[in-house]
Amino acid sequence: MEGSFRGSAEFRAADAAGAAGAPEGALLHREEGQLTWGGRTYPATRVLRLLPRPDGTAEVTFADGRHFHELDLRSGDWSVVHPCAADRYEGRFTVCSPDEWHLQWRITGPAKDQLLQSVYRRRVP
Repeated sequence: MEGSFRGSAEFRAADAAGAAGAPEGALLHREEGQLTWGGRTYPATRVLRLLPRPDGTAEVTFADGRHFHELDLRSGDWSVVHPCAADRYEGRFTVCSPDEWHLQWRITGPAKDQLLQSVYRRRVP
């Protein structure tokens, strides 16, 4: 089955977003849009936290603070694995330019067999 998501992503300071309990310096990554799956369209959102470190890396957590994965885009390319119950998420982040990056998740396991491909482009005001 194929599907698509169209929407926008926003990065902003967690304290400016009113994220209670967010560590100092945390960023919120909020995605919002429409998910089309199985011939039907649904509203969809996702919120992650990025916790930047002085060395240029970051920890990515779910909105509730649970660890998701590490992130290191200093070379422009990063691969990561996230176990989710019995499923395995293999992610690859690729920075194409200051205004575009790509993300691919390959999910395998007893509950899922999916390939998610995302393109993020900076919106020009």
